[in-house]
Amino acid sequence: MDLLSNPFLLLGATMGDNRRRIMALAEEKTLLPGEATAAAVGDAKAMLIHPKRRLTAEMGWLPGLAPDHILEVMALLRQDPAKVQSLVDLPSLARANLLAAGLVAVAERLPKGEVVEWMLELAHVHDATAAEPTMTLLNKERSMAGFPAITDAQAVDAELRRQRQHYGQMLKKALNQLSSPSLVEVVTTVVDKATNHGEQQAPILIDDLVDSFEVEAQAFLEAETNTIQVLVQRIQRAAERDESYGHISRLASQLEQVVRNWDWVAQPIQVSARSRGTDHDLSHKIVPKIRNLAIDLFNDHGFCAIPWKLTALQQEVFAEIPRVVEQSEEDATAFNRVTKQSYKNLFN
Repeated sequence: MDLLSNPFLLLGATMGDNRRRIMALAEEKTLLPGEATAAAVGDAKAMLIHPKRRLTAEMGWLPGLAPDHILEVMALLRQDPAKVQSLVDLPSLARANLLAAGLVAVAERLPKGEVVEWMLELAHVHDATAAEPTMTLLNKERSMAGFPAITDAQAVDAELRRQRQHYGQMLKKALNQLSSPSLVEVVTTVVDKATNHGEQQAPILIDDLVDSFEVEAQAFLEAETNTIQVLVQRIQRAAERDESYGHISRLASQLEQVVRNWDWVAQPIQVSARSRGTDHDLSHKIVPKIRNLAIDLFNDHGFCAIPWKLTALQQEVFAEIPRVVEQSEEDATAFNRVTKQSYKNLFN
């Protein structure tokens, strides 16, 4: 649940308010001109006085904060949301809700590096929010308000998953405020930092973010993959027809540029896949085509510079895939050995 549409905020209620107080606040709201609609007030009241439904509102609010403190942080969120990130001495759930709301409010005007740090902080704070301590915190609030205690930790865990989905939506809203190049750059940096360059598991929110990014990038990556395949075929046909070296070299340069464009978008997906111990399918679809082209140009058509260039490209672009790096190094060694032997035979 979004902090800024929370029933507690709409009614001006605290978590310590009992059922009677909530109903009185709802009635007052309906009498004030320019306030929320009667339907919205009725929905908010119904959610807060129903013990099971109330849990959703509690999880999306600021549990563990005193009413005066809530007034202060909500005023800060409205007036200067960039400062919300500096509020560190808060319960993890309350801080995650504030970070999510604040990020959306400021992402468009923050430097990219600060967007990255804000997203990472939200991800780590969410990871630190567990069901049992949260249930204890909420029950403390409920005890003061006279509502039945929560006894099912699984219900709290389910609401945490719903909040996780909400945080994911907030991350996407923040990213969508950026230009396309900045968006890709931020996601790439977030994943690289969260996974220590692919060496460790990222917080779950970052994995979710990459999964969403991959879905949205799929059309671009598939289109570029098709372009790569077409260029590989054109280079192969040009070599078979003994077309000029200059023409083939230009085609190879085009291929390199398309592969780099492809990798610019695929990079965070590749790094994330490595951190999870999985494969990026499109990478494994592209690699054999480039590698086979390099080997074919070297073995069957006597090219040296272009195969070496394509092999170095594989090592750079697919550095997140150890087997590809290993194969490329083996290919480069073989090219070098055969070339040296050819020169040796030439002068003997």
